[in-house]
Amino acid sequence: MKQLLLTNTELSYLKYYIKKEARLGITAIIILALFVSGLLLPGALVKIGLILFGGQFDDYSGSGWESMSRVFISVCILAYLLPLYLFRFLMNRSGNDLYLSLPIERKRLFYVHYIIGLFYLITISLLLLLGYSLFVNTLSIYQISSAESFSYILLNIYFIVLGVCLYTFFTYIVIRCHNLLDAILMELAYTLLPLLFYYALHALITHAAEASTTYLFLGFDDTSLINIIELPTAVLSIPIQMNLWMIYFCSYASKAAIACELLLVAGFLWIIFTVCCFLGARKSFVRIRSEQSGQNTNAFFTYPLLIPLVSFLLLIATQSEHLFSINIILILVAFLLAHFIAYRKISFSIRKLLLFISLAASSFLLFISLTKTNLFGAVKEVPKLEEIDSFTLAVTQYYANNESSQSTFLIGSGRSDEAIADILAEQAKIMDYKKQHSDNDIYDQAYIVRFQYDTDAVEQGFIERTYIFNQKDKEYIEARIAEWKKMHIIQDYTE
Repeated sequence: MKQLLLTNTELSYLKYYIKKEARLGITAIIILALFVSGLLLPGALVKIGLILFGGQFDDYSGSGWESMSRVFISVCILAYLLPLYLFRFLMNRSGNDLYLSLPIERKRLFYVHYIIGLFYLITISLLLLLGYSLFVNTLSIYQISSAESFSYILLNIYFIVLGVCLYTFFTYIVIRCHNLLDAILMELAYTLLPLLFYYALHALITHAAEASTTYLFLGFDDTSLINIIELPTAVLSIPIQMNLWMIYFCSYASKAAIACELLLVAGFLWIIFTVCCFLGARKSFVRIRSEQSGQNTNAFFTYPLLIPLVSFLLLIATQSEHLFSINIILILVAFLLAHFIAYRKISFSIRKLLLFISLAASSFLLFISLTKTNLFGAVKEVPKLEEIDSFTLAVTQYYANNESSQSTFLIGSGRSDEAIADILAEQAKIMDYKKQHSDNDIYDQAYIVRFQYDTDAVEQGFIERTYIFNQKDKEYIEARIAEWKKMHIIQDYTE
């Protein structure tokens, strides 16, 4: 316990440092206060940032919610910038020699700078929270109850705890980097990596679902796989966790895909991870050598890990049925450019080329595996009979005269088990034909056939399958329409 207390020398240095940086701290408070009050940054840009971290336009309504969001964004900004500023002396040889030669043990010097960062982070965050609670909410036309105000204060205190976790994580990253550019790039990379992870897997699932079916893809109705990737994304990203808590608070959990209990577990995991980062940062700080300052960063979790990982995520996000495409060439250029930034020199080796080829091949094999297995059985083009409550069949015929294009609609519906079984059999026939004639030329379309099934089996409440038929398919589809009329499935509606 005695080792946790600062000595007189360390206390004197801490007081001197805070006094020296007092103007900067006051300036930071003013800037963030203007940001929270909405005078510094337009609300539209704040909403774009929130949407980027998993929100929706209608999740946030009213200036009160928007200002509340600015508080947690300010916590994240402090967590990003404080490590860069407090440990910037490690990035140049003279500053490194000066600070590390102070009459303070290295481990203790790390404690002092880390505590200074905690002091700024917690103090400024609490001041912003207090200022918002006293002034912004009082002046807002969107008044909330005392219970909601208390919940809001607890929520933002939890945000400060998460901000401390983020601050510690970035402290570890900054200490492991040898120059300021690398430190900034690493912070940016690890901020955006969870988003790239989510959107890349989302794109992979969507593209594989499109390629594994014969219908015109309008939306992935089975969202189970999408929901699966939302949880690890929230675990990886503290800003996404904060944003999901905001959605709970603002819309009363009506649109949050992850339960509160899981978000609390994710926060607890980050607290454990924070302890590991703190110990790792302290150990790395003690081992720093002055000759490393200003050199290229080569720690495994920096460029050696991020370059292939980000390249692979970009590959699976843009993967198609073709092994070679213009997207792969562009990603290869970005892959080589990233190595140039990492090592500050143009270099080419067979090893790098083989690494990229293996990444591209792995992406292609993953895509083909998902396609051939219909996303491991997650996508079912023909629904099960017992899952369907009713159906609607709509056929649109396009034709043109000398003046304009016109269309004819044929619509039918049913809810009996016999009628549903018949329509499923008809969809199977359409599928068999489309597998042999898989052309979906939207500029030559003659008919669009849409099957819609009402069901409780998916989140949307309905399953929709749409098929395009071109002029060359006209004879076949007209024969099917004639058969559907005989079966009393559809009737004519002309427009």
